[in-house]
Amino acid sequence: MNSAMFTVAAALLLAACGASAQDAASAAITQTGVGNQSYVEQQRVTSESQVTVIQNGNHNGVGDPGGRTGGILQRDTDRMRITVNQLGDNNQAAFGQTSGDFDLAFVNQAGNGNFASIRQNSAYESVVRIEQHGERNLIDSAGADILAFGFTASQSGADNVISLARSWSGFGGPDVTQEGIGNRAAVTHDRADYSFVEIRQLGMGNQATASQTNTTVTTAWISQTGGGFTAATTQTGSGHRAGIHQH
Repeated sequence: MNSAMFTVAAALLLAACGASAQDAASAAITQTGVGNQSYVEQQRVTSESQVTVIQNGNHNGVGDPGGRTGGILQRDTDRMRITVNQLGDNNQAAFGQTSGDFDLAFVNQAGNGNFASIRQNSAYESVVRIEQHGERNLIDSAGADILAFGFTASQSGADNVISLARSWSGFGGPDVTQEGIGNRAAVTHDRADYSFVEIRQLGMGNQATASQTNTTVTTAWISQTGGGFTAATTQTGSGHRAGIHQH
């Protein structure tokens, strides 16, 4: 582990939190090697503040997704932006955005056994985009009190898992794509008006579950190509549309 990286991360964190009112706060961390960790927090900073983390190597982390410890935290700021790029195996990325409008989060992980965890609360019109390339990767995303949200997750490889939960959200919906063998996807919408779900899986032995409760106008669609698939959709409310396509 490179201890100098902790110094850089800490300095950037202080710079981000102490930015002037005229300038958007910006924090950038680049780490190369094994076992590095990054933590950045921005709170009540100027609009369009951003955090960028690049890690090349194995067993690196942006926080601790398993322990729900956020590596990047942004609060009480509009147009917040997070960008994380990790190249290697067994890397982890965890971040959260709270009380901000038009927030963006982008994560790209290439390797095996990677984990991405995202939490968004009270984020008006938020967007999350995650790409994972490899095997045994996991995406865990949750959010609440979001008027409109856009969630796009793409996994290429085998035995990957996507889990998404949204509650008290106005409209929007996830776009999930998985390519490989033994993949699983689960989506839950609770009290999300005008919500819609779309899941596409290519391969064998995949599972997909979409659940929507207390909704007004909903649309769910699951498409699977291959053999041995299991698909389930649950809707409660009025004006529903559901479709499952299996080959």
